[in-house]
Amino acid sequence: MPKLSNFVYCEQTSPEENAIQSLNPLNVITIESTPGRFSFSVVFSLVGFNPHEEHDGYIVFADPNGKTVIETEKFTLEKEDHDKKNPILTGVSMGVEFNNVLLEVPGLFRTDLYFDNEKIGEFVIPVVTREGVLRNE
Repeated sequence: MPKLSNFVYCEQTSPEENAIQSLNPLNVITIESTPGRFSFSVVFSLVGFNPHEEHDGYIVFADPNGKTVIETEKFTLEKEDHDKKNPILTGVSMGVEFNNVLLEVPGLFRTDLYFDNEKIGEFVIPVVTREGVLRNE
């Protein structure tokens, strides 16, 4: 069964030699006003999947009311042909950028990560206005 070994919201990502680096991790998203637009990224690592099979996944970012703000296109991990002795001892790091996302209300936004059509992770991040008010309108 695939698992997430890490997940972080950040301002942007940078590819490294064998990984994705998160730049300026975010504990909260601050927008000027409601509604407001914000660009951010997520970085995560998947482990425990069979690399000798093709897999796909996608991400859903939802507002505090459960309304989908963004649903990504499916990403595909193609099968590999090496190290057949350890078929599930593998991992991959990925970064996804979300540009100019319209955030209509402040509150706790949720990111759901799906792998092979099964939800394997759920993460929340507060969205606040510049004044720091956390309320649903």
